[in-house]
Formats: sequence, C-alpha cells, structure tokens
Amino acid sequence: MIKIGLLRKGLTQANTNERNDENDKLRSKLEKQIVAAEWLKVIAQVLETTSVEQLFALDETPNSLDGFEGKNEILSGLLIGTIGQFASAIGVTKELFATDPNRIINIQKNLLLADNIQLFGSIIEILGSAKVIDDEIQGAADITFIPSD
Repeated sequence: MIKIGLLRKGLTQANTNERNDENDKLRSKLEKQIVAAEWLKVIAQVLETTSVEQLFALDETPNSLDGFEGKNEILSGLLIGTIGQFASAIGVTKELFATDPNRIINIQKNLLLADNIQLFGSIIEILGSAKVIDDEIQGAADITFIPSD
C-alpha cells in the first residue's frame, strides 16, 4: 500500500529538464487519483458491510441459530476490513501531503499496519463464510429424500 512513497522515490533524483517537469505533473496527478481511489474503496466497503448486515437481518428468523455464528464472523470480518481500509485511506492522504522523509516512513509503517488489519478482516470473513457453507451443506444433508411412487 506504499504506492505514493514508491512514486515519490524518483523525486529525489529529479533533474530540472522539461521532461522531468512533465513527469512530476503526471506523478502528482496519479498520486491524487490513488488517494481518491482509496476513499472510493472506503465508501464501497461501508456500503457492502451495511448491505450484508441488512441482508442477513432479512434472512434471520426468530429463534433460529442456523448459520448465525458464521454470519456474525462474516460481518465482523467486513467491519474489521472497513476499519483497515479507512486507516489506509487516511494514511495515503497524509502521505500525499508529507514532505519530511522520516514522516513518510512512519506513515508507510502505519499503512502496512492498515493492510494487516484488512488482511485480518478478510481471514475472519473467510472463516465465517466457510462456517455458513458447512451449515448449508449440513442442512441439505439433513433433508431426507423420499422418492415418489
């Protein structure tokens, strides 16, 4: 997730010729697009999390625990991932405006942490999905097939 930092690495070797000026303008434009994309991912992830929560609420029947644990893990994973994505968007935004090399390195370390938070959320979501699938397979196995005469 250290996209901007990698792009900026070339700035320390910049010459004053016209081509580098064009590259610097393009680099600045691309960095801003990366920041915008990160924030769009936050919005998309919040929308996904709230939509999945509402969908699961529709599926739940009173006194039913079928798939409840797995669904809770899916929602927890989505929420954790959303927090990680939000932290990433904040970090990339800070990185865009940072000029001090030490500050940039600290921001990049925080971006790695944000990536790990997202990864942890994804793992929790995957484990929850596996439980839901297992519950559905078990439910299908419990149905007895009676052939018609």
